[in-house]
Amino acid sequence: MVLYLSIIFVANVVISGLNIIFGTATFGYSWWAVILMTLASTVFQFAIDGLFAIIVNKMPNKWFAVDNKHYQVSKRCQKFYEKLKIRKWKDKVWELGGLGGFRKNKLNDPNNPEYIERFIIESNKGVLTHRIGYFVGFLGVFLFPL
Repeated sequence: MVLYLSIIFVANVVISGLNIIFGTATFGYSWWAVILMTLASTVFQFAIDGLFAIIVNKMPNKWFAVDNKHYQVSKRCQKFYEKLKIRKWKDKVWELGGLGGFRKNKLNDPNNPEYIERFIIESNKGVLTHRIGYFVGFLGVFLFPL
């Protein structure tokens, strides 16, 4: 979680700095207004992501079943993840599955088929939440143009 929050903090500092350099003169905002708008945009993104995560979590589990082709990982993607060496750094990424009632950072019962199915369903819900975020993330850009 420290890594995740550090990245967000550094990104906010960089974005605020760039907006202060280019936004204050161009749009007439003061430096403190630029910082507040950058922070408001970040809070907005967290809120909108959280809202869609709640909506996805309420959807029927059968939509995210193991055999759903929308969530199958292609061989090409598997090779890409292997090149990224995801197994080495995946444990450093913040896992928020506990908020939905199912943590995915550890397999608690890998020999139980029901548990594995639930693990896959919850992972697929996370995939959909991120896919929605690809597009919804632009709302922040349109609402907070700096």
